[in-house]
Amino acid sequence: MPNRKLPALLPVLVAILTVATAASTACAQDRQAAPALSVALRAALEKEAPAAVEKRFKDALTADARAYEVDAQALNALGAEYLQKGEMEKGMAVLAVTAHAMQLSVAGQFPAGTNPAGQRGRADRNEAVGDEARARQRALDSRGPARPDLERFHGLFALPGAGPERALFLVRNCDRHLTMGPTWADTSPWILRSRGDTTFEYPGDDSQKPIRVSITTDADGRATAISHDVADVPSPLARSGDLPAGFAPVCGDG
Repeated sequence: MPNRKLPALLPVLVAILTVATAASTACAQDRQAAPALSVALRAALEKEAPAAVEKRFKDALTADARAYEVDAQALNALGAEYLQKGEMEKGMAVLAVTAHAMQLSVAGQFPAGTNPAGQRGRADRNEAVGDEARARQRALDSRGPARPDLERFHGLFALPGAGPERALFLVRNCDRHLTMGPTWADTSPWILRSRGDTTFEYPGDDSQKPIRVSITTDADGRATAISHDVADVPSPLARSGDLPAGFAPVCGDG
């Protein structure tokens, strides 16, 4: 027999489907409304000066704290990525914008309708990121003033007969501090603090003990050898060659 109850249920089913579709659309629009702050920052830093990017995004967040989706973990990873590549100005710009977003969250400067529980969660994450940003800034300050003459120390340093894959390298980063590292290990270079014209040190971290480096130079002031106290690496090492192509960072300081 035909089901005579179905026509009577059709208006109810249509209403349920209409409400469900509207709710799904609203949720999708809410998710898509705010672009990710980390993605927007990366795109801007590829085209603009870090100081200009920092100011623009701080102003945008102050005007509308919900203009971007703030993911503390993604922002922290982006800042750390720039810092590890020696692009200090970009890294500090990311961390400064992140800290500003966190401060707005803690201060409650969000439009009506923001989820209070979400605010508290973001505030906790943002406080942690703000602490890390301040710690990174202290670490940057501890490296001393930048130097314009570090290119004369560039090169690979190794034992006689050793190939470039068994050398220590010296190269300055975009923040104009000298860095050193082993060519055979995929690790971030150690950022050295200048202690004199040709003496440098690395304060150490969780995975590396403090390092002292002394550079021997020729009459033109260019490096010819280094003495160091890196564990399990011979010292002194003579300059064995130039840096490989593309090894030095490309900086916007000319």
